[in-house]
Amino acid sequence: MLTRSRDFFNVPVDHLYASGVFVEYIKQLDLRNMVIATPDVGGTKRASAYSKFLGCPMVICYKIRKKANEISDMQIIGDVRGMDVLLIDDIVDTAGGPLQKQPILLWITVPVP
Repeated sequence: MLTRSRDFFNVPVDHLYASGVFVEYIKQLDLRNMVIATPDVGGTKRASAYSKFLGCPMVICYKIRKKANEISDMQIIGDVRGMDVLLIDDIVDTAGGPLQKQPILLWITVPVP
């Protein structure tokens, strides 16, 4: 099974990252209460890099799947109350995960009286 790009191509391949473009755009949004959220534990390295570049905190959405594209349980690790949540992910296939997380993130970000 071919799992790496170098196993697939017979020529040198460079990895292209969008963070250089995204970070500058995100900075222009001037979100004062921004927090970076990763939709799964596997994205913590990527989210941590964005968090570092943008100088803001990071939270993790920990989810347990019954099967592919079906989340049975999810918890947010970190505080997002009153924050502008920026969800960073690498691949979106069905958007089932982000759509299921959105109500939790919105519910938590509503200011508590």
